[in-house]
Amino acid sequence: MTIASNHGSNAEAVRDTAMRFRVALEQGGLRLDSLAGFPRGSCGDARELLGQYLSDSGLGTWSYRDGTQSDPFFTHAWVGRNGLILDITADQFPDVSEPVLLTADRTWHDARFPASPSSRAANFDWFEGNANRADAFADYATQAACRRTPVVIRSAHRGTYSAEVTPSGFSRVSSIHSPCRLLEQAAHPPRVRPELVATGPSQVWSWDITKLKGPWRGIWFDLYVMLDIFSRKAIWQEVHATENGDLARAFIENSITANGGTAPGGIHSDNGTSMTSKTVTGLLADLKISRSHSRPHVSNDNPYSEAQFKTLKYCPAFPGSFETLHQARDFCDIFFAYYNNEHRHSGIGLHTPASVHDGTAWAIQARRQHVLDQAYAASPIRFQGKRPRAPRLPAKVWINQPRAAMSGDR
Repeated sequence: MTIASNHGSNAEAVRDTAMRFRVALEQGGLRLDSLAGFPRGSCGDARELLGQYLSDSGLGTWSYRDGTQSDPFFTHAWVGRNGLILDITADQFPDVSEPVLLTADRTWHDARFPASPSSRAANFDWFEGNANRADAFADYATQAACRRTPVVIRSAHRGTYSAEVTPSGFSRVSSIHSPCRLLEQAAHPPRVRPELVATGPSQVWSWDITKLKGPWRGIWFDLYVMLDIFSRKAIWQEVHATENGDLARAFIENSITANGGTAPGGIHSDNGTSMTSKTVTGLLADLKISRSHSRPHVSNDNPYSEAQFKTLKYCPAFPGSFETLHQARDFCDIFFAYYNNEHRHSGIGLHTPASVHDGTAWAIQARRQHVLDQAYAASPIRFQGKRPRAPRLPAKVWINQPRAAMSGDR
């Protein structure tokens, strides 16, 4: 499926614009539930966004198209204009690899998703029944336009397009009135640096979600992991086909149950939609668990979860991808049983996370030191007169240790 040659340079401009727009969507400038799994399951809203963006970029009005597959039941959406099909979510299906499909060949779409002709334009007018959602999409499109185009011809969903305005003249006007400038003026204050300390197990937990690659492009499974930052024990883990607030709430409840019903004093996470959802926020408030979140784009605000995911994915037995959800769950069950009960963690004195969490590590530490003391007494010269010490267990564990505390520890 290729671009029809008779559409010339305009088709190339459309494809380039659509590619820039898709990149903006993938970068997730605005977190929306309907785009969380992009390109999978997001073709309808992506179609309206794309139609508005093409119009704002001076590339004409594009009509919406959608079709239905009966067996198995599935719907799909794209845009069209002058005999061309433009589809930026077709690669969610295993028989399409192009991230932006611009073609005059209707064979694939007609065979998979028979569509009826439509004259309705793909744009924000479709969202008039829900003003809040429309504003959210308009803000996203505006940010995407500000990042991706040298001149913003029209603020999405607000204002009008004027073909007579020259680029230089519009640049002068937009320097005063552009949505980019308004966004800069309305910037949020810097986020507070989270600082948390744990002196024992079940005081501070950290959790995150990582993607596990599925059987083909665009298919991912979501691994939820709750970690005790002091013991490094994976308290609980689950693998799901998606992420949302309801699953996150149940995951936290299951984590507390797996910990013998003992809830932590605080739970730390990043700013994902599941972590900041009302269902999770309400649960933590009901349980009187304090919550903290990482600052945007600061990966070391959640270092323990990030390090644990790296341990998982760099494990020699990690398969790289999973054919089914059950296969992913089976692997994670085996891995985390090993991680908790056999893996000797360098951050906790080469003890296992389970032994630190249940308190047996200190007796093991004493036995280790006793063996080293006996070896030293038998042959001090072997150790050049320096008494050997077993790797120490931590007394405190921090997320972002304050400088004053670092000076005090020294």
